[in-house]
Amino acid sequence: MKASLVITLFFLLTISKISLSQNTFSKFYDNNTNGNRISDQGHDFHVLKDSGFLFPTISVNLYEIDTFNFAVSYLQIIRTNKIGDTVFKKVYRRKNHNIVTKYIVKNSDSSFLLAGYIFDLVKYKADSTGAEILLVKINLNGDTLWTKTVGISDGDELVSRIISTNDGGFAIFGQTCNKKETNCDYFLMKVDSNGTKLWQSTYSLNANSWELPQSVIETKEKGFLMVGHTTGGINSVIVKVDSLGKQLWKKSFNKNGATFSFVINVYHAENNTYLFVGGIGNSVSHKGWILRTDTSGKFIKETRTGKDGYYTTFRALVESDDKIYAQGETKEYVLPQSDDLQTCLYAFTSTGDPLWRRTYPDSLVKNKRYLIYDMKPSLDNGFAMIGFGMDPQATNPQNNQDVWFLKVDSNGCLYQPCVDMTVGINKMHEKLAAVKIYPNPSKGHFFIETDEKIKEIEVFDLLGQSVYMNLNLVKNEINISHLDNGFYVIKIIMLSGIEYSERVIKQ
Repeated sequence: MKASLVITLFFLLTISKISLSQNTFSKFYDNNTNGNRISDQGHDFHVLKDSGFLFPTISVNLYEIDTFNFAVSYLQIIRTNKIGDTVFKKVYRRKNHNIVTKYIVKNSDSSFLLAGYIFDLVKYKADSTGAEILLVKINLNGDTLWTKTVGISDGDELVSRIISTNDGGFAIFGQTCNKKETNCDYFLMKVDSNGTKLWQSTYSLNANSWELPQSVIETKEKGFLMVGHTTGGINSVIVKVDSLGKQLWKKSFNKNGATFSFVINVYHAENNTYLFVGGIGNSVSHKGWILRTDTSGKFIKETRTGKDGYYTTFRALVESDDKIYAQGETKEYVLPQSDDLQTCLYAFTSTGDPLWRRTYPDSLVKNKRYLIYDMKPSLDNGFAMIGFGMDPQATNPQNNQDVWFLKVDSNGCLYQPCVDMTVGINKMHEKLAAVKIYPNPSKGHFFIETDEKIKEIEVFDLLGQSVYMNLNLVKNEINISHLDNGFYVIKIIMLSGIEYSERVIKQ
C-alpha cells in the first residue's frame, strides 16, 4: 500500500504531457520553508503572453506563531512557464500583520494589481480593529511597485473579487462587517489606476442574515453586476448597479423544489445574456447549477447537473465555440460528509445538453480533497485551473495543503488515453453512475459492476499502448496480474455503444 501511495503522489506531482500539441500538467506548489509545512491556496491567476502563468498564493505557516499568538500568513507570488515549471517565487510579508491576497488583474501599463486584505495585529489587540483592503502593484518579474491599504469601517473588509474597468481603473467587490461581526454587507469600491479610492457603496440585502459576496462584472452600460448569497436559508442574490454604485435591481432565484441556491460566478454570454454558476438543491440533492438570464435579470433557462446522492457545485465557466464548460467539485452527499472531494469539468451544448464530464483525479483518492477555485481558457484553447489539495487524515489537515495547478486540453484531458466520460446526450446522468470497477487499487484482478451488456474490454498503459484485450468476456472481470505494477486505463464498450474508461492501479 505504501508503494502505491508513492506512485500516486509521483503521478500527481509530476505529470506533464503534450496532448494534440496542447500542454497538459498537474502540479503542486509546496511553499515549504525551513522544514516547516505551509498551508497554501491559489484562488486566481493570469495567463501570460508566453503561455505561462502568474498567480498569488495564500501561505499560512502554522509553525510560525507571532507575538500575538496568531499563525503567520503572507503573500507569495509565483510565475511558471507553459508546462508549470517555476520561473520564480517571491514573498511579500509585513511585521505584525497577516496578509491574505487572492486575486490578480492586469493593468493597462503591463503591470499587475493584486487584491486581498491585511490584518494589523497591533491594532486588533488594542481596539479590535479589523482587516483592511490591501492592493499590491507588481511588475512581470514580481517586483513590488507600490502597496496601498484602503478601509471602509473599523470592522473587517474582505475582498471577493477585483476586476479592471473600461476607464483604466478597477472595481473591488467584497464583504464589510462591523466590529462585533453581527452584520456583514456587500461593498463595491471603485479605484483609479493608482489605487486611489473614487467612491464606495455598501448593500444590506437582508437584515437577518450575512451577505456572502462572490463575484462581479462590469456591464455594457458601465455599471456592475454583483453576485453572491445570504445566510439563513442560503438564497442566491444578484444585484445590478449603475456606474456610481446606485442599486438598480435585485433578484433571487429558488424554484422547482429547491430550498437553497447560491451563485459563485457571473459572465457575459452570447445574445446579450448573463450566465451564472453555483449550486442548487435541498436536503437530499445538491446539483451544479447554470442559470441564464437577460440583462434585466429575467429568467431564461437553467441547467442542473449531478448524480442523486452526490454534492456537485460549479465555480467557473467558459463559453466557447457554441459550448459551455463548467468547472466545480463533486463528492458523495452523506452525513457525516465525506472528504473524498474531486474537481469536475462538464461540457454542455449551448442549449445546456450535457456532452461529457471529467474528474480530477479521475479515480477517487480516498480521504483526500482536491478543490479548484478558478478556471480560465489558455492560449492553446485548453483550460487552466488553480486551487489546492490536502489530506484530511493528517494530524493537522491544513499542514498537508499545497497550491494545485491543472492544465488540461480542449477536451478536458490531462493525459492520453483520456479517461472518457462521453456518453449519449440524454443518458449522461444515468450512465455515469452505471459502471463500477473494483477493487482499485488491486493486484491485477478487477471486477466490473454494470447493468449494461459488455461488448469488449481493452486496457491501455499511460503511453496509450494497448496491453490487454478481451472480445469474449464470460464474466464481468479481468485479470492483468501479469502486467507490471503501475497505472492503466480500462476501456469498456457496451453493446449499446456507450463507452466508459477509468484509470486503475495495479500494485
